[in-house]
Amino acid sequence: MSFVNYTDAPEIIKPTNVTSEPSKMAMRIDVVPVPQGLMDTVSSEKREQQYAAMKKIKAKGKDLFLPNNTVASTNASNKLYQTADLYNATTSVESLVSQLKENDLTLRLNAIRTGSQSHTTVMNLTSDALEKVVQGGVDAKGEKSCAVTLPVKDQGTMYVGVKVRGGKHYITKIDYEVNQLVDSKLHISE
Repeated sequence: MSFVNYTDAPEIIKPTNVTSEPSKMAMRIDVVPVPQGLMDTVSSEKREQQYAAMKKIKAKGKDLFLPNNTVASTNASNKLYQTADLYNATTSVESLVSQLKENDLTLRLNAIRTGSQSHTTVMNLTSDALEKVVQGGVDAKGEKSCAVTLPVKDQGTMYVGVKVRGGKHYITKIDYEVNQLVDSKLHISE
């Protein structure tokens, strides 16, 4: 699990000198318990409650928790992976936040590289960060977003896009920007 630095994401600007190529990555969101350290600090009853809540959230979220292939583009020294399909508006962020807090859960963002020995980049999207997105302002496209990074920023940044529909907020996409050299080291055997 990662420690997250939350910042409002600046409006994502489409790069000018872009080259596109087939993507070798998929994005996936998982619902997981908030890391507590040693397993004996959480009772078995609490774990059962968490797993029941995780199952309920995943069932309601449908495609939000399935792998979503990406489209890759390269600009200068960075590679940008964008989810190929937008997520359906099935579970509002407001509903997610209350369920996550009530059950000590968090969202894990996965950038899953293909290949026999490739690496997955994982970042933690907390309920507090989701609340900040809801409270934040809307960009020119009518979207809200937040940037999720690791303390060691060379692993890239994930941008979570949220749209407002009917007064509720819904996660619509995840973008992942990473240095091209770092990314190539994480795609080992393709």
